[in-house]
Amino acid sequence: MSGNSHKQTHSSSSSNRWLSNILRPRASSITVESCLNLQNSDPTLPLDARSIVQLVTSTQPLTVRCKNLRVFSELCKEYKFTHLDNVFFTVKDILDDEHSEARHAVFEFMIAAIDGQYEELGMARVTFYNSLRDYTTWDDFGDLYRVLFALCKGGRDISGFEKNVGKLLIRWLRQVVLKDVSSQTVQAILSSSSASTHPVPYLGDILHLLTVIAKFNFAMFEETEVTHMIQATRLALLSSNHPSDVKACLAFADVVVRYRFVPFQALQPFMSILCVAIMLPPERVPPQKEAESPWSIYMNLLRSHCAHNAILTLCNAIGTSDTEGMDLTNGAITLLTQAAWGSMDFRASVSESYQVPDSIVLMYLRRAALRNTDRINAKILESIKTLVSHHSASIALLEWDTIWDICDICTKQLIQRLSTSQEELQIVRWFPTTYMDNGTGTSMAHEFIRFMCCVYTQYASRAYTGPVHRLMNVIYELRHYISPEAANVLLTYYETEHLLLPSDDDWIERLADVVSTFFIPPNIAGTVRLRVLSIVTDVCTSTKDFYAEEMNEQVIYPMVVGAPHETNAELRQKTVDLIVLALSDSQSNQEMFDQLLDVLRRCASCKCLDDLRTLGPHPVTSNTASASATVGTPREDDVLRTAALRRSQSQSNHGGSNNSPHAPYPIPMSATTSPISTSSPIIPEGTTGDGLYCSGVPAMYGLAHLFEELLLGHDGQACLKVFQVITSIGNNMDDLLCPYGGSKVVALDMLLRLRCPPDHRIYMIDDPFDDDMTLMATIRQVQASRRREAMSRDGSSGLMLGSAQHARHQHQQEEHRPRYPSPAVISHSEESSEEQQYTVLPIDDMLDVYTVALSHSSSWDLVLFVLKRLPLQLSNKHMFCGASASIEKLRRRIVTWINTHKFLENVHSIPSSINRNNVYVYAYNILVVLISYRRLFNKQNQDEIVYAFYMGLRQVTAATKPCIHALSICCHELPLSVTKMLNEILQRMSQIISVSSVSVHILEFLSGLARLPSLYANFTSDMYKPVFAIALNYLQHSQSSAASSSSTASSPIGTPPTPQQTQQQQQSASTSASPNNPQQQVTQNALSQYVLIMAYLVITVWFTAVPLRERRKHVSFIIQRLLSATPINKPIDEQTFTCIDMLSRFSFADVSLSPEKSLVSKILMGDPATGPSPVTGTEGSGSRQSQRTWVFGHTLLTLKPAKALGWVELTVRRPSGTVSMMCNIENRIKTNPIDYQTLPALLMMQYTPDLVASRLLQQRENSDSPLPATGSGLGITFENLAATASQELVESVEEDDNSPTAGEASNSSGGQTPAERVDNVIRQVLSDPRETPAQSSSALLRRMDQSLDPGFLYLQLSNYPDLTRLNENIPPLPEDEATTRSLGILDRIPVVDFHKIGVLYVGRGQRTEVEILANTHGSPDYVKLLNALGEIELLRGRTDNTGGLDREMDIDGRFAYFWKDDVTRVIFHVATLMPTNLERDPQCSNKKRHIGNDFVTIVYNDSGHDYAFNTLPGQFNFTNIVITPHSISDTENNTFFKVEMQRRSDMPEIGPISEPKLVSGQSLPHLVRQTALHANIFAQVFQSVSAGGGRHEYVSHWKERLRQIKRIRERVSSRMPEQPQQAPPPSTPAITVNNRAPIEQLLDFTRYT
Repeated sequence: MSGNSHKQTHSSSSSNRWLSNILRPRASSITVESCLNLQNSDPTLPLDARSIVQLVTSTQPLTVRCKNLRVFSELCKEYKFTHLDNVFFTVKDILDDEHSEARHAVFEFMIAAIDGQYEELGMARVTFYNSLRDYTTWDDFGDLYRVLFALCKGGRDISGFEKNVGKLLIRWLRQVVLKDVSSQTVQAILSSSSASTHPVPYLGDILHLLTVIAKFNFAMFEETEVTHMIQATRLALLSSNHPSDVKACLAFADVVVRYRFVPFQALQPFMSILCVAIMLPPERVPPQKEAESPWSIYMNLLRSHCAHNAILTLCNAIGTSDTEGMDLTNGAITLLTQAAWGSMDFRASVSESYQVPDSIVLMYLRRAALRNTDRINAKILESIKTLVSHHSASIALLEWDTIWDICDICTKQLIQRLSTSQEELQIVRWFPTTYMDNGTGTSMAHEFIRFMCCVYTQYASRAYTGPVHRLMNVIYELRHYISPEAANVLLTYYETEHLLLPSDDDWIERLADVVSTFFIPPNIAGTVRLRVLSIVTDVCTSTKDFYAEEMNEQVIYPMVVGAPHETNAELRQKTVDLIVLALSDSQSNQEMFDQLLDVLRRCASCKCLDDLRTLGPHPVTSNTASASATVGTPREDDVLRTAALRRSQSQSNHGGSNNSPHAPYPIPMSATTSPISTSSPIIPEGTTGDGLYCSGVPAMYGLAHLFEELLLGHDGQACLKVFQVITSIGNNMDDLLCPYGGSKVVALDMLLRLRCPPDHRIYMIDDPFDDDMTLMATIRQVQASRRREAMSRDGSSGLMLGSAQHARHQHQQEEHRPRYPSPAVISHSEESSEEQQYTVLPIDDMLDVYTVALSHSSSWDLVLFVLKRLPLQLSNKHMFCGASASIEKLRRRIVTWINTHKFLENVHSIPSSINRNNVYVYAYNILVVLISYRRLFNKQNQDEIVYAFYMGLRQVTAATKPCIHALSICCHELPLSVTKMLNEILQRMSQIISVSSVSVHILEFLSGLARLPSLYANFTSDMYKPVFAIALNYLQHSQSSAASSSSTASSPIGTPPTPQQTQQQQQSASTSASPNNPQQQVTQNALSQYVLIMAYLVITVWFTAVPLRERRKHVSFIIQRLLSATPINKPIDEQTFTCIDMLSRFSFADVSLSPEKSLVSKILMGDPATGPSPVTGTEGSGSRQSQRTWVFGHTLLTLKPAKALGWVELTVRRPSGTVSMMCNIENRIKTNPIDYQTLPALLMMQYTPDLVASRLLQQRENSDSPLPATGSGLGITFENLAATASQELVESVEEDDNSPTAGEASNSSGGQTPAERVDNVIRQVLSDPRETPAQSSSALLRRMDQSLDPGFLYLQLSNYPDLTRLNENIPPLPEDEATTRSLGILDRIPVVDFHKIGVLYVGRGQRTEVEILANTHGSPDYVKLLNALGEIELLRGRTDNTGGLDREMDIDGRFAYFWKDDVTRVIFHVATLMPTNLERDPQCSNKKRHIGNDFVTIVYNDSGHDYAFNTLPGQFNFTNIVITPHSISDTENNTFFKVEMQRRSDMPEIGPISEPKLVSGQSLPHLVRQTALHANIFAQVFQSVSAGGGRHEYVSHWKERLRQIKRIRERVSSRMPEQPQQAPPPSTPAITVNNRAPIEQLLDFTRYT
């Protein structure tokens, strides 16, 4: 056929040659349309294309040819033509031209011909295909592809070239690939590990055409051709990884699977396509839901009959190496994994014909693992992880062995890489926790850990069905690299299998091997070593009763011998615990005990400075360089070394390594609080350290714990050894530079908790400052928490249940261990060493530890720890009975430090918020306790103590107040030393009285001192002046401060403003600025008024303490200073008037503030209570006696005539008291020459009224019948009381006959009758005393002559101090009920300060209110205290104030204790003296209604427990003074009590016992009484102020009396008729301080008396 075609073409060209010759000259002007004669042609018939051949022949210019060809190409799209091949042959030569535009025109013609004439092409199809096949110009490949794509109609029609089109496309694929890559051979592409990431030109188009052709014409291709297509596609996939190219390749593979089948010989390249595609990144592969996805293709393949062969092909691909890289193997593993043990959805959607046993797959995987390729092994591990995670339950044991064989191969490969790869080492350390890397890691190490974590998770959840020992073997192989958790897994396996217990034959050897493998090497993880420690500890706990020696020698000692060099804190802690455990059971082997104790001693030594030396020199910054120029002293060098140590430790701390030598202690930062109380102003809360710790702390804590255990045992020598080790470390000065306090803080904690009872047997107490946020408290909390955690962890770990239960039981016993004295260890013994039955601890060494710490330590935390606790231990005096020399040494050190101002001079780390001067308060706290050791000190040493306290007054600091309190104690305990320094102390106090923080304490000190006359018995007159100056200076300071800060306000009754009112105005202003704290306003107001009251009280009590003959010398000074305290142009306040009135009362006489009606007065005045009047002989119920009262100045003068003729009662009522005088008119009165009614009273006035009154009282009590009413003597008849008095007189004489002198008198009198003896007594009484011999019986009854200065009477009868009203004449008060009522009100206002104070006794073990109130008796010391507090007196028949106690029926008991001085009265409501009847009053309400309403209660606490403040709750329970026996001795002077004041939360700190003090039994009553008196004064003020909401003024009795007198005066003045006002004379100016000099002259009564 081809030959005929050739002949036809040749003839046609010959026949038309003539036409060409004709047309050649005209070709340029002839168009294609004209040649074809389109206008005249039949449109239904095809046109002959040969008519345009001459227009495109080679004879024409190329441009003309191309132009005409383009025109013809367009016509081909519209018209049908024949003989197109002639045109193609004519222009075919253009394809060889170098101009691409010309060639493009030819290809466009071919495409136009195909598109327009597709059905009429005929042989032109073959012509076009052949030209494409033979065309070699690669630049026109795009046109070639377009022509071929059009020729085969997009792959749907390949007729005419169906046998060759596949080869053509394959050739083109190869050419495209080879042209794009640098390698020019197919083998190079297959062996390359990388592919192009950019699209290969035309690759996707060719593959797309190939895919379409295959899709529609697969039946026309042979298996060989399909195989070649698959191989070409694999080549294309390996050459380009661009998503479009990959998708094109996978589309062909999908068509092969779905529209044909994969030939057997093509399985390998086909699976390569899938394997490579599977390993491509997801973004380059079509999604799984698309048909072109490799997973979809793989699923379709497995649904075909080729599934089994495909699986085998994958297995072979895994087991053999090839040149296509590892992606093929990894992809094969991935596909095989999915097919073998993939998801259930995947497996359910494919055929089961492909399934291969898991053992076969695992065998091929193991073979692949032997290649030791990282990526392949990683994929293998991922595959078996999938198997284990999804099908663990169905894996057979043989398959498990294969899995673990693969894991062993990977383990060996991994171990070889771990020594050089830190990254993989970190990956391995993840095991056994779930590895969390978000799937980004693809290395073998990542997959290995994922597999191990998967297996371990099943093992931990008990879902693992494989051999456990294979898992543990892998862990064991990796023991040097795995995490601590993995090592614990292995150790837990040993524990679970009981391989370390005596039940196994080789248990102790295996345990020793575990120690040598997992503990002794320093590179073992800390947690692993901790686990080993726990195992050994548990084994030791369980086997110590049987294998203690073997364990100590073979396991424990080799294990702990390197403990002193251990740097891990927790390891060191647990090692110490193990040593302590071993030591507690090794006393029988002294050699091993000493060795282990020596290890523990070396562990407790501080190594911080050694670590500093190994750090080398630090770079010096600019700041440190400048500072180093001035550094020269060793102390400063030590500071720099300490700072460097801190820096180095901070740097190591930031490293975060468990093996860091200074890893942070797992506790919060320590805080330092006050040593006195949580509210101390010295140490602010929150001063923290660095949160680090000394390396010796755990061992020292272990030593302390061991000592505490041994203390309760019977091995005193072992306890002594441990004590000596502790004290030696405490006295070691090598670790004093440790910035954390070193191990000394733990040693000091243990030593400071030692106590002993009177029998000197030592015991330990809990830390009294356990709630303090110090380092030791935190360490103790961490230790307790660590033990609880260890107990719970060990209880659940499962090594041995018995040991955990035993340890937990032991821990519970330790927490609730009773604090009973040691049976073998004492602190002191009087016996010789040969006779000693107990072990005596060297207490001197313990005190040396304290002295070394205070003298040389530079750590503030350490020193503060000692200072807070040492006073408490020193108060346990029995502890230091044998340490007299050390006590004296400590006293000498403290005194020297104070006097030389060198206290804590070595401490450089004091917080900046603390003033160094305030630190001395701690020294004074120790010195206060040392006062109780006064018997050990000579007089000079005692003087030094007092002088040290005096030094605390030289400068006002936080230590000033404790010094004042200490001096108050010294007044009782060291009176001679205080007497020596008293003048200097008073002088210094007068200089600092204006400081508000100490003023109240100074005034309280002076108030208590005034009641100790022995201390100032040698005072001269001038020595009293500083005392008055102190109080007056404060008054002056208070008045000036008030005047400068507030304006003057009138008082409620029109009186000048008082200092209290002025301070109320100040507080009102301050409160308005802070209205949210009204309680603070009440407290501050009460305290300010209390201080003022104390100032005036000091003036009063000290003025009465001055000898009478010296008092007037001080009046001018006091009055002058009182007036100077009043601001200019301000009236004198009421309190000043009352004070001046007091001066006028006591300057010339010591008289009581209120009269006591004598029997004489009652007789003369006709008191109704005495019976019939001596004048009328009738009862006193007749007409009322007339009396008149005049008011002048601040005085009420009442004159009342007596029933007896010529007698008058004169009563002077003043603010400070009342004076009553009986006056007799000596002028003759016209009446009987002898007043027989008055004579008995006159006689009785010569006798001691107290004696007579007491005997009358006794007579009345002993006899219910009236006395005889008759008697004889000078013809006088005694009736009723007169007869009683005479009879008493006779009886007194008869009783006095028993005395020797009385007996002589009776003998001389012979047989006188009683009447004669009475007559004799009367004559003796009326005779001159100088003439009566000393032997006279009347001398016993005569009054003692006492001096009474006339000035006293003058001041009482004058209008002093209101001297400005001399010319004012006020008539007497009217004799009406109003006057009587007003005088009665005034008389009912007490003239003395009255206080009622409760007294309770708390018996042994008593805690509740009823138990305490029900007590009817107390201990002997309690009775001694009561007898010294006051005088016991009968209650029945008393007329004075008894504080609410019954005075008639003995309802509240027959007796009560009273105490009084010139201006104060105190009654003690003693619960044990009140009746107790639990049947009628089970709640003891009768007692509580008295004691519960007392502001202050003295509690003698003999219960053995701390007394709670609210034990006896009540509304008025403000203050408790608790007395606790503390150090009991045979002598009262050496018996000491702990005295402390408990106060309500809103009460301020007052008194010297706001902090507990030790007080001797001899000084106890006075100190307690004085403190209770001050507390009750403040409570009265506080109650008064609180009742007024914080603005109420407390009004004293004297001030209230003054105001009552003023009210009476104002009422009288208002009734007087108005008179013209007269100007006062020039000599009587108004009482204001603008003219102070005249006022002083008027008020200074010493000028005119």
